[in-house]
Amino acid sequence: MTAPVHYSTKDSLAVIRMDDGKVNALGPTMQRALGDAIDQAERDNAGALVITGNERVFSGGFDLKILTSGEVQPAIDMLRGGFELAYRLLSFPKPVVMACTGHAIAMGAFLLSSGDHRVAAHAYNIQANEVAIGMVIPYAALEIMKLRLTPSGYQQAAGLAKTFFGETALAAGFIDEIVLPEMVLDRAQEAAAEFAGLNQRAHAATKLRARPTPWPPSAPASTGSRPNSGSSPLICPWLKWFRGPLPGKSTPVATDRIADPWGARTPYEPGTPWPDRVDTYLADGITAESVDRWVQSAAVLHSNGDGLDIAVKDGRIVGVRGRAVDRVNHGRLDPKDLFGWQANASADRLTTPMIRERGELKPCDWDTAMQRIVDRSKQLLDGYGPSSIGFYTSGQLFLEAYYTQGAIAHGAIGTNHVDGNTRLCTATAAEALKESFGCDGQPGSYTDVDHADVIALFGHNVAETQTVLWARMLDRLAGASPPAIVCVDPRLTPVARHATVHLAPVPGTNVALMNGLLHEIIGNGWIDRDYIDSHTVGFDELRGRVEEFGPERVADICGVPAEDIRRAARLLGTAKRLLSTVLQGFYQSHQATAAAVQVNNIHLVRGMLGKPGCGVLQMNGQPTAENTRECGADGDLAGFRNWSNDSHVAELAALWNLEPLQIPHYAPPTHAMQMFRFAEEGTLRMLWVTATNPLVSLPELARIRDIFSQERLFLVVQDIFLTETAALADVVLPAAAWAEKTGTFTNADRTVHLSEKAVDPPGSARPDLDIFLDYARRMDFRDKDGQPFPPWTDAESAFEAWKKCSAGRPCDYTGLSYAKLRGGSGIQWPCNTEHPDGTERLYADAKFWAEPDYCEAYGKDMITGAPLQPDEYRSMNPYGRAIIKAAQYVPPHERTSPDFPFALITGRTVYHFHTRTKTARAQQLQQAAPRCGSRSRPATRAGWASPTATWSR
Repeated sequence: MTAPVHYSTKDSLAVIRMDDGKVNALGPTMQRALGDAIDQAERDNAGALVITGNERVFSGGFDLKILTSGEVQPAIDMLRGGFELAYRLLSFPKPVVMACTGHAIAMGAFLLSSGDHRVAAHAYNIQANEVAIGMVIPYAALEIMKLRLTPSGYQQAAGLAKTFFGETALAAGFIDEIVLPEMVLDRAQEAAAEFAGLNQRAHAATKLRARPTPWPPSAPASTGSRPNSGSSPLICPWLKWFRGPLPGKSTPVATDRIADPWGARTPYEPGTPWPDRVDTYLADGITAESVDRWVQSAAVLHSNGDGLDIAVKDGRIVGVRGRAVDRVNHGRLDPKDLFGWQANASADRLTTPMIRERGELKPCDWDTAMQRIVDRSKQLLDGYGPSSIGFYTSGQLFLEAYYTQGAIAHGAIGTNHVDGNTRLCTATAAEALKESFGCDGQPGSYTDVDHADVIALFGHNVAETQTVLWARMLDRLAGASPPAIVCVDPRLTPVARHATVHLAPVPGTNVALMNGLLHEIIGNGWIDRDYIDSHTVGFDELRGRVEEFGPERVADICGVPAEDIRRAARLLGTAKRLLSTVLQGFYQSHQATAAAVQVNNIHLVRGMLGKPGCGVLQMNGQPTAENTRECGADGDLAGFRNWSNDSHVAELAALWNLEPLQIPHYAPPTHAMQMFRFAEEGTLRMLWVTATNPLVSLPELARIRDIFSQERLFLVVQDIFLTETAALADVVLPAAAWAEKTGTFTNADRTVHLSEKAVDPPGSARPDLDIFLDYARRMDFRDKDGQPFPPWTDAESAFEAWKKCSAGRPCDYTGLSYAKLRGGSGIQWPCNTEHPDGTERLYADAKFWAEPDYCEAYGKDMITGAPLQPDEYRSMNPYGRAIIKAAQYVPPHERTSPDFPFALITGRTVYHFHTRTKTARAQQLQQAAPRCGSRSRPATRAGWASPTATWSR
């Protein structure tokens, strides 16, 4: 197949030529090719962009085969892609010149209108022909025409489908110059060269100012947002088209929040509250008035913690509505929030326990299933000891279940083998916070977005991972005095497209890049010396370490222009209020903890902590990942206590009324991959997996499958679906899903939400907490006075027990209760008598949880990972200050080569979560992204002669 787009450069210009050999239909293939060519122009730092068609046509518009196929989703996707392309060109920071080499019809005319300057010949027809063929023009197209055409031209083009050419096209505003046909491209390039000489910064800023205010333009209100809540993106929920070839026989199709994940803009100024916008989705045939009741909860398919209410009718979930009162989202919901709840009602939910008999899973009752687990547990404890049993969990249970699981594993059984899938994603967040501040806990708050003048995102594609948080940032960008954006990501993500500076380092070089940024910040004196001297240790070592990482050297290592490094450092170093966020791009990379710690270092050397707009968010990816760390369900000790501090272990033992020796602290906690190795070697003989699917999500899947298939490994899987992992289990336990149980969970900025039970679970499925408590009773676990352990019996009593465990620790919940969490917003910990309404941001007084006798961890060597000994830590940091920890850059162990030319990085999609166990069962989400895939960079594709972006399964 011939490439539909040809890219070339001429002097400082990028020239993009559409030619599919036909009418340059703007279908998915053409859209992807155009997008890739524009990406390349940005990478080439072209001074201006020229877009042209073939010798016969500029573009005939959208692909009619797709529009008339009767298939709704492909048509929606095509329309969305076309108008996203137009919006990108209207906002492109460099001059865009259109060389109209032929007719421009329908979307072809709208694409033509997206250029800054348009050159055409006299004879070429330009027409928005939708009305003439019985179609309704999308709002997005109307906004483009309204922006570029005269009032008279707009009315004639839109409502009357008038054909324009020559002088009439010029008068209407469709084109800006008329030349001879053979001169169209030459004149367009000549004009582009002239415009490339303009001041580019002024051009980019003025172009956006010339757009309507607010920009993107507004559109009518619709389901999914509160009426009159502000402007909407150009690609908006009100985009409508008619499918089917016959006028009057067609059905309107709306793109809704699948097409626009971030919803309508509600611009606001720094220092002012984020405006409310209530998003709602109800099942077909359901109205707000027909809902029986609304039940308070929060979203669980990401870590943002969006407050929402669950709509219930006739005992089933029928929709959701954002909670305007909630501090996290002010009523907004993302696509997974709006549609993901539908997975609860899937026909393939697990509804009854199963046990393996003669190699096959067979349904059974709870007594049979639990007795089999209890019998095996007792056999292993008697024959092999506590270390023969392990627990592998996730970041998706409630706090009460995690605390119970941790108490059973560490206190009742006495095993050190407790970890979660968070080990492979955001364990680095906790480690980086411990290294810098002596303890876990996010220093910053989502409200810092409301105040920051620079927002830096390090390996964090917030647009797809925490969609509502990105909406908050977009609203700041749309308002007065918007913040500058620094984006560190190898990919051209939605965040990168909005960035003031985009740094795209070679994978594995993050530490070198961070050292380069710190080199510039320190070298230029953009530091707070008083803060450093009064509240930190380790600055001199950092200054010496980064001395050798000048911009030119870092540019050679990272593949990032030295001038871009300087520009980014200037923004970070001169910001009056700096907010930084970090996620998988740093966490799932070479020298992960070291790189994340350097982000903390920027804030420490600048004194940018504890003030509005000044903070670090070492983000989580899962909704309750924070609770695994707080409660001791991922290898930590409950209440952020220190495994290496005997007094902390004794304190927890006293709380649980157990002997200290019962709580394993003979060695560092076992992390997940070690657990699987122990299972492989035969020392770990029972593994209890909850709410995760390791046979899809883990590396080395063939090896993992062999481990899980061993006869000697007794596998228990507790889940809501029969996953690939559950299919190998000896016992399968059906769990209640979100909305089918009550509990609390904590989001990425320490906000605690209460999620109430809205409906009953299917069949005999049970809440995770009830399953763990049932196991404890059947095992007859006792404290040292012979009383049942754990002593709590339900969710609220488990929460009250947890409050006692958290008392006096950084994650202090003692000021919270179910009653206090009902009705209003989520509340941030610590919440206690000193902070009865919660704590917005940590370290406002520059007092850190880093004292040797109080800290959660003593830290590790940044190269070897070897833990520091208590005496080493006490000598380094006797007064509990924040720790500025330098890191030497170590080149990645695996580099590209002629034999292995590609580097793989991972990312998320806005429409799915993890292995898609839940989101693939929500129709809208699955249709939006029906397949997993990989995408290659343009430069990579050029190396193997692939002309356009390709997805592979």
